[in-house]
Amino acid sequence: VNESSFHNWLCESRMKIGERHRRGFDTVMILVAWTIWKKRNNRIFNQQQRSWTEVVKAMAEEAML
Repeated sequence: VNESSFHNWLCESRMKIGERHRRGFDTVMILVAWTIWKKRNNRIFNQQQRSWTEVVKAMAEEAML
C-alpha cells in the first residue's frame, strides 16, 4: 500500500462515518498507528518480537487508559 492510497482510504472511510463518531474513529486510527510504531521500534532497537495477538492485547490495554 502506498502512502497516497492509504491516505485516500483513510479520508474516504472517515467521511462514511457520521460526524458524531468521527472523533472515535480518529482516536482508534491514532492508537493503531501508535501501536504499530512502538512494535516496529521495539523490534528494531530492542530486539523484541511480539506476536500480533500480544500487539492487539497491548492496544486494547492502552485504549483503556
